[in-house]
Amino acid sequence: MLRVSVSDLDLYRAYRNDEDFDLGVFLAQLRHQTARTGAMDRGVAFHTALEHATLGESSILTAEGHTFAFTCDAEIEAWPRREEKREKDYGGVIVSARCDRIMGKVIVDDKTTEKFDSEAMERYMDKYQFRYYLDMWEADEFRWHIWEVRKLSQSDYKSMTNLENSTIAYEVYAHHLLKQYRYPKMEEDCRDLALEFADFAATIGYKREESHENRTS
Repeated sequence: MLRVSVSDLDLYRAYRNDEDFDLGVFLAQLRHQTARTGAMDRGVAFHTALEHATLGESSILTAEGHTFAFTCDAEIEAWPRREEKREKDYGGVIVSARCDRIMGKVIVDDKTTEKFDSEAMERYMDKYQFRYYLDMWEADEFRWHIWEVRKLSQSDYKSMTNLENSTIAYEVYAHHLLKQYRYPKMEEDCRDLALEFADFAATIGYKREESHENRTS
């Protein structure tokens, strides 16, 4: 039985919809053969920092060798930040997902990015991530907290905070909240994409027995 993650299905859609997306590059990403990037490490560290943040106001969070100095004015839900994994069978294709946090009928995901504009917003809103997550967790609303960051030199960090720092430092200077909602035939759309990917995988001889939902920046 074919297994695939939600992030890999969105990667497949990006490949399918972009004629300039090289097949070799796509397959390397699909098979997780590409080198780990600083943005990926930053995203994991940011999630960890939020997970261990305490209630109240915080301007600096640190985790996994990264420091995040918040200069934007933002509030986030004080919900338990415990990751949860889930799988669902869509017509013989097992799709896996991992959500950052869930409260009742609302799923929340945090992302860091160095640039957020109207094109980036459209990419998020068009993703199948929210569709699969809402369907698999039987939720009604999906929220992205998008955090814009920029890397800081040690001197910039010290001048901003008056503190010494031996980690990789970022300024978190903007926050954006995006929302998507459950809609009729959402489960059908999810099944159609999973089955389309299965047909594609068969044509290239791709089969993956183990799957995991990658956490990205």
